[in-house]
Amino acid sequence: LDVPYVISEFAPNTFTNGLYSGMIGDFSYYWIAEAVNLEIQRLVELYAESNQVGFIGRQEADAMPVLAEAFVRIKCATS
Repeated sequence: LDVPYVISEFAPNTFTNGLYSGMIGDFSYYWIAEAVNLEIQRLVELYAESNQVGFIGRQEADAMPVLAEAFVRIKCATS
């Protein structure tokens, strides 16, 4: 169909009758909203003995489709 695709490790690797095995969607209708700016904390003292520096990153975000018709789930079925 000449549609770009992505393979995910989170998709099922077995095909069982009645379970969803994939999806086709137009991700221009999938919006991601960031609630808070990205915050990075530097942990100097925690790793000082091993001469390393640690980092913790925090960000609040959410996402959802804004047009349900742009996404279709593919369900396995036996004939």
